[in-house]
Amino acid sequence: MDSNEYRLRCKNFRDKTRSSFKYLVEEFNYELKYDSNRSQSGSIIVDTLIYTNKKRNRIIKISNSFHPKDRGFQLTILDSSNFHKNIISEKLLYSTPLINQDINQDYLEKTAEKLKEFHSKVIQGKTFFDDAFEFSTVIKKNKKSITVKHILIWVTIYLIFLLLQFLFNKQHGS
Repeated sequence: MDSNEYRLRCKNFRDKTRSSFKYLVEEFNYELKYDSNRSQSGSIIVDTLIYTNKKRNRIIKISNSFHPKDRGFQLTILDSSNFHKNIISEKLLYSTPLINQDINQDYLEKTAEKLKEFHSKVIQGKTFFDDAFEFSTVIKKNKKSITVKHILIWVTIYLIFLLLQFLFNKQHGS
């Protein structure tokens, strides 16, 4: 993909996402935040539009990944209703690999229509998916774990002890 096509694809993704999913803001009172992950050269690696509605306990992330993260388009819905317990449920609903996308990003309009038609109760916060992936937002900092290094040290000490015991028994047994 040349640089002009790349820039046009990025621009079309942002513009079409805002346009196609504006009903999330207008009808369902979601707030929109834009985020992009850039390389050191300034090229966009991942464009993400994040729609949040705290009252409905929903976060809808719409992203498009470019090289080197060429996962392409992804629409993910998160249920934050158990956030006070440090648990968030997440469901990937739609995805389109980068190789299947056109420059105009025409798949976005159809995806927006499908989301509203088939998942309006999820958008409204009334239901969520039974098969959603659940993860904890807590990072356990003070928990000490045994590393391979520690295991190897203990095994070495034990082997030295066995060797010394063997030598001691051999010396006193003869």
